[in-house]
Amino acid sequence: EHVKAMEAIKTTEGTMSELKSNHESALVLANEEAQNKIKLLEEAHEKAMAAATSDSESALKTVLEEAHQKKLEDLAGEHKEAIAVALAGAEMESAASLAMQSEKHENALIEAAAEKAALTEKHEN
Repeated sequence: EHVKAMEAIKTTEGTMSELKSNHESALVLANEEAQNKIKLLEEAHEKAMAAATSDSESALKTVLEEAHQKKLEDLAGEHKEAIAVALAGAEMESAASLAMQSEKHENALIEAAAEKAALTEKHEN
């Protein structure tokens, strides 16, 4: 019985050693699989972040380009308005200037006619 017990102990120790070895191998494999999954997840995350960054940069670029175009259109509109106001002012100044010149010319004609009449009257006398 003692021999049987000793054989049973040896068998149990062998089984325990084998189970321990299998357990360690399983842990190593599980750890390797976990590390591989983590690596794949990190790569997928990097790709997703790069794509999101690219999309964000593209969207930002589009928004900035649209804002720039709107600003250019606004400035062009303001420029056209300023030119229209300036032209209207110039036309008013020109019309006023012409009116003043016409009045001066008319006054000069009246003065010349008056001088002519005075000279004619003096000559007749």
